[in-house]
Amino acid sequence: MFVMITMEAPLDKAPEMTKVFLKLVQGKKSPHLKNRGVYGTHGDTGYKWYNIVEVDDANLEKGFIDMMKNLVPFDDIEGYKVKMELLMKARDAATVMMEAGKV
Repeated sequence: MFVMITMEAPLDKAPEMTKVFLKLVQGKKSPHLKNRGVYGTHGDTGYKWYNIVEVDDANLEKGFIDMMKNLVPFDDIEGYKVKMELLMKARDAATVMMEAGKV
């Protein structure tokens, strides 16, 4: 299963976000998670990071617990926001839409 984690922070919080991020990537890795890429952008109101994570299908519960543990250290940063979305392959999404009569 793939999850997209979107994190946002005000422009002035980038140093704090970077410190927490670097500490996490240097720490112990979860055997239940595979990072597929971190992408970032910024605009007038702040920074935004997109992290694509693959969760081991055989250990979904442990994987989600590990993901939450990775996100908790960011909670002390003022203005920080996070959103998690489950992703599916386009072919699977089309199948679901067709079965629901949406296509």
